[in-house]
Amino acid sequence: MVSTNPFFKQRFSATAALCLAAAISSQAVDLGTYKGCAANDGQFKQTLIFRGPEIPSTRDGNGVLKLAFVSQADASVDVYFIQKRGAVKRYNGKAGTVDSLGLITVDLSREEQGLIGIALRKDFLKKPEVFLMYSATEAGGKYSFRLSRFALTTDLSRVDNASEKILLKIPRESEDWHTGGGMVFDDYGDLWGTVGDNKKTEIGPGNTADLRGGIYRIHPDDSPKGYSVPGDNFGPHLSAYFTSKGNAALAAQYQDTAKVKPEIYVKGTRNAYTITVDPVRRWLAWGDVGPDQGKVSEEHNLVKEPVFGGWPYFAGEEDMSVSGGRFYDNIPSGTNNIPPGSTRAAPLNQEPLATGVKQLPPIREPIFARTTACAMTGPIIRYNGAVKDPGQMPPQLNRKWFNSGCDGFGFHMMTLDSAGEKVLSEQKVFPTISPVTLVDLKQGPDGALYYISWMTGIYRIAYTGACQDETLAAEKTGCAEPGASNYDPNLPKAFNDPRLCAGGTPIVKILRDAQWLRIDRRSISVSAPGEHEIEILDLKGRTLLTLKGHGPMSHEIPALPLPRLYQIRVKTSAGVVVRQLPLI
Repeated sequence: MVSTNPFFKQRFSATAALCLAAAISSQAVDLGTYKGCAANDGQFKQTLIFRGPEIPSTRDGNGVLKLAFVSQADASVDVYFIQKRGAVKRYNGKAGTVDSLGLITVDLSREEQGLIGIALRKDFLKKPEVFLMYSATEAGGKYSFRLSRFALTTDLSRVDNASEKILLKIPRESEDWHTGGGMVFDDYGDLWGTVGDNKKTEIGPGNTADLRGGIYRIHPDDSPKGYSVPGDNFGPHLSAYFTSKGNAALAAQYQDTAKVKPEIYVKGTRNAYTITVDPVRRWLAWGDVGPDQGKVSEEHNLVKEPVFGGWPYFAGEEDMSVSGGRFYDNIPSGTNNIPPGSTRAAPLNQEPLATGVKQLPPIREPIFARTTACAMTGPIIRYNGAVKDPGQMPPQLNRKWFNSGCDGFGFHMMTLDSAGEKVLSEQKVFPTISPVTLVDLKQGPDGALYYISWMTGIYRIAYTGACQDETLAAEKTGCAEPGASNYDPNLPKAFNDPRLCAGGTPIVKILRDAQWLRIDRRSISVSAPGEHEIEILDLKGRTLLTLKGHGPMSHEIPALPLPRLYQIRVKTSAGVVVRQLPLI
């Protein structure tokens, strides 16, 4: 049976788990040959870098949950990590010691609640801040998930609790399960994070006006709000989709921020407990823990655009109908959770308490689903010849996607097709390592693998073989669209990133609200003072026309082919505004 709660299946003692995970298998799995050098999974060494506490029970336990990395100038790697009861700690990669950085006050009244997520910017050493997600108790007996930013003291020895800046305060009910908490920064400075469904259905993951049961993407900054929102999140993306389908009324609903939270990137997840963003192609992947029904409902997902994942109506290959098996304890047995007329192609939310859009987009099927083990995603391995650490994963594993599960499932390596559309093969590796309740799996900046076993602690898996290639440069994204600014003719189209096709800067502040901008079918008016630049692009990111001016100023839109959907990008000193322009 699949565990609904990632912490409940404690089948082995911590001591037994340590013995089980002490060495890599002698029954080596062939990992292939690279430039005449053969590798197998017997050529790896596992090291316990932090021994976690024994776990007496879920609610009282203080296991390690999530980790993040800082690469030092000497190439050593510090591992920042959190424990459920509120501790923030750091493993010093050079000294091999652990520092306690502080304690966050968290709500521990229910099983999975506590300190549940941590992320660090890529430029942490220039601006030492830690981003944490935790369960909080609010005034009036209310509960929330908080996403907050904390500064560290100048000597990096403590988290300054008084510096807390709350970025998101997500209302929750005091339920046992499904917190989410996976978090990661990408190279743009965007922060991606998961929020569990809080044991709710249509008012959570099926509700576009609620952040529960989904994945958010924001861009933290120093504004009073603390962040801006990228212009191509769930709402704008689905508005463009329904516009292309000729449904202008539904497209308008997806542009309405009262009906669609602008921070949403993915909706329709159950408990996306782990998350990864491929550093090269910026594909988003997550593992979604499925319901306890022993069916094909444990999901591994990989997407390149905002999607609706299907929950609470569908899970993996299963429909959550009367015959779908166990759902939630507070929902009577035999309840059909699929509304009348709802299909995978056109799911409907008919719950009166859900204030979001009722007509949801077609669900995105998982790229891989199975029956067991609480799906936990890991990294898409990237080999970089410039990294000198001998423990870096070998070049044979470049582009391989690692996954695991929370119930002793072990490590599985998947090979993706070049487009990231399907899994070509799956292979179990390190077969004698069976982490008990794995809750995080990442590749460090040193190229090694790191994972957390809730039952035992933090581990580093390093390669010990001879396969290396200093000439194999790290892959990168860029602009591969002919005719666009920053076009790189040597870049494969598979590595095209539309956000790099105009402007050339990898981090752009996207402004969600701009009262100074007015766009209609015939003109674009900019009332803000100062210089501005307006680009009209097609949906492939190719610039069709550029207009420059000094505000306030109005520009006439030239004749464009009809019917078609265009993108308007307005650049000012304050940031960038992106809007869709449907001409029908």
